[in-house]
Amino acid sequence: MCYGCRQCNIQRVVPMIGRTRANAEEEDRIKNEFEFTVSNVSESRSEPKIFRDPLALEMHRRLAAQLRMDGFDVTDAKPGKACDAAFSVKFPKFNVFVMIAAERPNYAILTWCSRPLWRTVLPREVSDGWARTCDGIEKALKQDLNVSSIKRFPQKQSSKREE
Repeated sequence: MCYGCRQCNIQRVVPMIGRTRANAEEEDRIKNEFEFTVSNVSESRSEPKIFRDPLALEMHRRLAAQLRMDGFDVTDAKPGKACDAAFSVKFPKFNVFVMIAAERPNYAILTWCSRPLWRTVLPREVSDGWARTCDGIEKALKQDLNVSSIKRFPQKQSSKREE
């Protein structure tokens, strides 16, 4: 397993105690990954650290706050182990995890779904919640004045691009 590609980051982060990946209906059609550029990065007061970009954490906190204002049940954005920052959007039977990775001035947001092992969830329910969350993320990114050139694509497409 490598340590640079997004797919491996997700594989390292997903196996949490008592959780498994939630299957979604037509999962390959859900545009669950985002790439964007942040302008005025050089004007930012925070310099990137060796392992984490403080601007990414700040942006992720603003994104979580915006989703919260849009009615989502969102945890606080915190620094992640395999990423710059992460938070989760809670639904009754599953969670959508949202992770940001930064390489100034380019940023990527990855999302995936997880559920407790003891809970069964209909794939349609997962798809609806996941797509709604991704739509909320896109809306919040478009409202941010420093974000430009937003691209949204399905996970399968991003895996092919990295090869």
